[in-house]
Amino acid sequence: MFDAHCHVLNLEYLMLESIQILWDMMRGTYPLPQEGAVDKTVAIRAGFELRYPVEAAAGFLSWLIEIGLAAFRSEEADVEDMRRTAQRAWGVSQLQLVPLMMDVYFMFAPPLGPEDPQLSVRRPAGPAAESGKLDLYARAFRKLVLQAVGKARDHLAGERGGKLGSFGRIDALIGTLVEKVIRDETSTLATDAPSFRTTAGFIRQFRAVSALGSKGSGIYPFFAVDARREGVVDWVIGSGQVGAGGPFYGVKLYPRLGCHPGRSELRPLYAFCAKNGIPITTHASHRGFPHWMNEYSGFGNPRNFRVIFERYPQIRIDMAHFGDRPDETSDDDWGLSIAGLMRDFKGAYSDLSCFTQYAALERYVERYQDLPNVRERTMFGSDCNVLSFTEPGMTLERYYRRFLKEFGAERLAQMSSRVPRTFLGL
Repeated sequence: MFDAHCHVLNLEYLMLESIQILWDMMRGTYPLPQEGAVDKTVAIRAGFELRYPVEAAAGFLSWLIEIGLAAFRSEEADVEDMRRTAQRAWGVSQLQLVPLMMDVYFMFAPPLGPEDPQLSVRRPAGPAAESGKLDLYARAFRKLVLQAVGKARDHLAGERGGKLGSFGRIDALIGTLVEKVIRDETSTLATDAPSFRTTAGFIRQFRAVSALGSKGSGIYPFFAVDARREGVVDWVIGSGQVGAGGPFYGVKLYPRLGCHPGRSELRPLYAFCAKNGIPITTHASHRGFPHWMNEYSGFGNPRNFRVIFERYPQIRIDMAHFGDRPDETSDDDWGLSIAGLMRDFKGAYSDLSCFTQYAALERYVERYQDLPNVRERTMFGSDCNVLSFTEPGMTLERYYRRFLKEFGAERLAQMSSRVPRTFLGL
């Protein structure tokens, strides 16, 4: 049986990437590197003056600390926890997993919307940094990160009566990660690194997740693609590392962070995946991670994929979360759009990952599951470990047991075995 939509989001990855974002913003090199650039709109005076989106990025780091005190375990430990939980909840001895990479680096970057020549990811370069100024910026950067840490510490101390548990461990980790980012020790392209632009957290996640996808492991990782990451589409097509030969088995898109699926930069990717039977999973819900990022949520509208299915008839795309919405008071019903794509295209799939609210699961059963092809194309997924952020008290075991109770053993076997095998092409 499969958990067809999960993550192994180690806290170190998320912190590395948020620290990298802050460092690049300070130097005026976000989202693309510009040699020696310094963003003078972010001023260093007596202290460090926070300006949006730097303030938003610092807030994101603070939020990560608040939710992440227990998230020190490794990606391998995440895998073992999911498998032990499936054993307890379902009696499954060897759960197979589809861990999806994420690319959060561009969450504060200018978007790539529908084909619009006015949209660009490039920013004007700031003036060249003067010799010796890097240390000044590094000192101010350390101060900014300490402010974010202090904000999280104060919030947690208020909530927990001053008892912060492992906060000293957080302090030590962040100090180490800050120095690595400043010295560029994590994103430098080494011989084992991919030939596209990397950032600190992304390359760490790349190495950790690709290591899970060894032959016979029962783990089928999907590689995250955002067209704003230079060279990434060419790497997928030319590296030989995405496809049945692994270590990556498919591709993950996350439009709600600002990369529209209809961009021309992605067309070679769709053609390659369709021709080679490589599955794609895309986020298709207004909600997501981080939970407050809603400005571009419409980029993930399933209707945006109709033209892609028409242009590439052999393509297989899982429109994840079955269009789940925060409520049922909307005319723009993504669930019905997904059901329509399933009716019209043989490669249209979905999953019920992160259905932590029981009302949403009931809406799916009542509205969609009896429509043409929906039962045959809908997979089980947990969205572990993102599901932990979505509903107080939600645990992976509770989530697994909820699906067994709601659908029964036979229906669950279809959702977690037969359908994902077809989607993956196994």
